[in-house]
Amino acid sequence: MKGLGMRRTRFHKCLSWVLVTTALGCGDVVTVPNGQSPCLDYADTTSHMHLAGSLDTPGRVVDVAVAGRYAFVVDPGGSLQVLDLSAPARPVLVGSIDTPGQAVGVAVSGAHAYVADGEAGLQVVDVSNPTALVLVAGLDTPGLALDVASDGAYVYVASTDFLGRGGSGSLQVIDVSNAASPALVGSVLLPTALGVTVVDAYAYVACGSAGLRVVDISEPANPRSIGELHLAKDYALCVAADGAHAYVGGGHDKHFYAVDVTEPAAPTIVGRAVLRDFASAVAIVGSRVFVAAATGGLQVVDGSDPRLPRVVGTLYTPGSALGVAIAGSFAYLAGDLSGLQVIDISNPTSARAEVFETPGSANDVAIVGPFAYVADGNWLQSLDVSNPASPRLVGSLELPFEVRDLAVSGPRAYVTDTNRLHVVDIADPAAPAILGAVEMPAFNEDVAISGLHAYVVGSSSFSVVDVSNPTAPVIVGSTKVQYPASVVVDGSYAYVVATAFQLLVLDVSNPTSPAVASRLTVPGFPWDVAVSGTYAYVSGRQSGLTVVDISNPAQPHIVARADTQGENWGLAVSGTHAYLAQQPPSLRVFDIADPSAPTPLGRLEMPAPFYEVVASGSYVYAPSGASGLAIVPAQCSP
Repeated sequence: MKGLGMRRTRFHKCLSWVLVTTALGCGDVVTVPNGQSPCLDYADTTSHMHLAGSLDTPGRVVDVAVAGRYAFVVDPGGSLQVLDLSAPARPVLVGSIDTPGQAVGVAVSGAHAYVADGEAGLQVVDVSNPTALVLVAGLDTPGLALDVASDGAYVYVASTDFLGRGGSGSLQVIDVSNAASPALVGSVLLPTALGVTVVDAYAYVACGSAGLRVVDISEPANPRSIGELHLAKDYALCVAADGAHAYVGGGHDKHFYAVDVTEPAAPTIVGRAVLRDFASAVAIVGSRVFVAAATGGLQVVDGSDPRLPRVVGTLYTPGSALGVAIAGSFAYLAGDLSGLQVIDISNPTSARAEVFETPGSANDVAIVGPFAYVADGNWLQSLDVSNPASPRLVGSLELPFEVRDLAVSGPRAYVTDTNRLHVVDIADPAAPAILGAVEMPAFNEDVAISGLHAYVVGSSSFSVVDVSNPTAPVIVGSTKVQYPASVVVDGSYAYVVATAFQLLVLDVSNPTSPAVASRLTVPGFPWDVAVSGTYAYVSGRQSGLTVVDISNPAQPHIVARADTQGENWGLAVSGTHAYLAQQPPSLRVFDIADPSAPTPLGRLEMPAPFYEVVASGSYVYAPSGASGLAIVPAQCSP
């Protein structure tokens, strides 16, 4: 509603909630203490998939393979590194060797590691002594060697011409029975080749815009492309298979495909899911598919019914997730510039929320009693949330323009679009109706209600609107404010955050003449503000949570800060907890029992981006754009 953040994705070898009962399906995070309303312990992460350890290796890590108690990672700067996983949470670098090219893929079989080394083709490394690696052979391959798979006696290299020039690719079959003298025994031309996996007599190749190709490798000297599957306008970036199905990561709209390959000559899409970002690598263990989803971290897909694959776990990780390998109860993630990430997957799910889908695009919400009022595109939607597990749409009102923000007081909703404030009668939630409207002087950003006045901030103004006559609201006072983003009113003061690094305190005791009482510089692009008691809580897009003492509104001062990773947007305070909307989408919770020492409790990965958050009673509400309205239990009280 107040703007969107930007993100950057990286290239590697392949282009390189409303469930609130104990049946949430996410372990024991959701609890019902003493028979009361459900609550969520945001600090309890260890009962679900969680980061167990990491190692910041030299350079970048773009792919990983695990054999025994060692992880083998490659750096496109030109090296293979070996990490001892005897203590998985504390990997130790024990060996390294340079390669002549750009190491982007790795497979390990027996005493050898096989490296897809970009323009230097295939490199064979003796890893029998992980502390003393030996480069024993190399074999040039056409184009760039981007991925590699091994079945023991043979190695299969996916290679392609320089990406982006529409060139061709190939799958190379290499005899490594004598690892010191690898021999090319067969190859097959393909439109391009970005990723490869081998199961029994077939190789499955991700061929970019040409989709998935199935190659019969029963005769290594005569590999044949026997099946192909185009993904419409999508790109096949990486692939894993288990014999009956192949799982393909797409590069368009972040799709993930389950493909039936029981008839190798006629592969067929049977299911699909949407990921947080494009899939960089895929690994299969039983019915679970683990996806390295670039900036989306590690995602786990339940593939028990390939026709209905669904994401059951998401864990955001530092850096960009580019490769993944599974060993025992751990996933090892190639984290690009953040090295190797070790993730405990004993329970490969994450506490999650489902979303109630609204007809439009939900960007704000206000809660009054058992009803939620949602700014939903051009609509104001009334939802009965008396049973948060099953919200019901009970009423709708179409407005002339997109609803920017709303606030509710008594039987009235105050709704802003681009340049108007509308007063809406919600005495009957099933039949909301416009009572009156007033033109505003600037592009509206936020609205707050106190008594008989509405306070609206726009692109360069702060306006006070008398709403005592709801059929004829009128602006009675205003003052200039540069780049305001949010407003909240407490008593005789309005608190406005402006993206020009300021918290402004305005004296509104005389609504016809609002005046700035004080200004305070707040770091990190302040975006939202909430007031509780004698403290104001400010979210900063780049600075987390800032706590300001406003016991003397004329002299506010910062008493504490809690920095966070990611971008921070909307903010809500309820009791001793603050809830922060973050991107990538997650809900972060702080304990603010002591405002001078806000303590991060944990966070919940959310199913869709959201920029506003409201806490009311036992639940937290997050309008999530086209996905609808997410509802989750509030943090459990001590």
